[in-house]
Parts: sequence; structure tokens; C-alpha cells
Amino acid sequence: MAQRLYVGNLPYNTTEAQLRDLFAKVGDIKELFLSRNRYTSKSNGFAFVEMASETDTQKAITLLHGYAIADRPLTVQPIDRSRPIAWTGSSSTVIYRKRIVPAKDTPDDDQQP
Repeated sequence: MAQRLYVGNLPYNTTEAQLRDLFAKVGDIKELFLSRNRYTSKSNGFAFVEMASETDTQKAITLLHGYAIADRPLTVQPIDRSRPIAWTGSSSTVIYRKRIVPAKDTPDDDQQP
């Protein structure tokens, strides 16, 4: 099973086609997601790429980590899926947020037993 890769420090004018062409030189791409600003549709400077095989994933890490696009060295690293996602931060930095609803059977703080 291939790992998903985090690709950071992308120039803000990077398109999905440019990123796909870059990673296609390394191997077969299974999935690619370029994060975009919802209002301007420009890149947020990071993407997620999943290669088709484990060997392509390792090749992408070794060849493209530090590769410079527009004088910006890329950060290419595997995502550790064993770590839980931290749901903290501002709403502009967190893509998805869990809603926590308190249980109904817990007493209120104001009430004393």
C-alpha cells in the first residue's frame, strides 16, 4: 500500500497540471489534491499526492524533497496516519472540525449535589 505524501512550500501560482507533470516524471500517480483558496482559487502552498506503488512513493521522496520550483525548495514527506489529527487552530487553518456535543446526563457546573 502506497503512502500519501505531503508536498509543502509550493509557489502560490502552482497549478494542478504542473504538479501532476512533476510527479508523473517520478512514477504513476494514484491521487493528487492541491489545496486552494476558496475565494481566489490560487494554491495555498501545499498539496497531497498518493503514488501508485511504494517504490514510486520512496522515489518521489528521495528525488523531489528539496527540489526547487521558483526558488522554493519543496518539502516532500510521508503522512503518518497512525497519529491522531489535532482539531485545534483557527478556522482558516483547519479544513475539517469535529463538533463535540456534551452528554445530556452530565450535571451543570452551577448545580451543587
